[in-house]
Amino acid sequence: MPFSLAFTEHAGRVVVLHRGEWNLSEATDAATGARVARMPAADGDSPAWSDHFHGALHPSPAGTRVASDGWVWHPLGRPVVWNLDRWLTEGERAWSGDIGWAGLPACAYHWDRPLVWLDEDRLVLAGLGDDERELLPGARVFDGRGRAEALPRPLVHRYAGQARRRREGPLPGTS
Repeated sequence: MPFSLAFTEHAGRVVVLHRGEWNLSEATDAATGARVARMPAADGDSPAWSDHFHGALHPSPAGTRVASDGWVWHPLGRPVVWNLDRWLTEGERAWSGDIGWAGLPACAYHWDRPLVWLDEDRLVLAGLGDDERELLPGARVFDGRGRAEALPRPLVHRYAGQARRRREGPLPGTS
C-alpha cells in the first residue's frame, strides 16, 4: 500500500495530508506541526469509512476535494472522495454532516491504481472492469462530487485501449 501523503494549501497555509492510522486521515499545518483536521477516531462514528484502508491521497487541482485510493476488507480496491475544503475548515465535526463522501466503483484485489483529477468535479480511474484478473486497458471518468449517502456518482465517460477479449459477452465494467 502506498504511503498516504499529499500537500495542499488551505486558508493561506500549506497543509500536509497523511494517514494517521490505517483507517484515518489527518491534516497537519506544515509550518507548525499543529493538527488542522482529523477523521473521527471511533469506528461507530461513520461506518462509511471505518473499514477503509487509506492509500495514496490525491487532492483536486484547487484543493476542494481529495480522493483516497485504498481498499476495504475482502479485499476490494475502493477509491473514495470527500470535500477537503469542508474537512479542513470544520475538522471532525464536518463528518457529522454531508462531507461529500462518495465511494467510487470497487475492483477486487486492485488498489494503488492510477487516478487523476481532470478538474474539480471529474476524476479518472485506470482500468475497465471490477476484478483485477479481468481488468482491461482503459480509463473511466467519474463525477467526483460526493453525496452524504456515499453512493457512487454516475460514470461520465469510458475509454478503451487495444485489448483482446478474454471471454464471450460484454467487456467487464461496461453496461
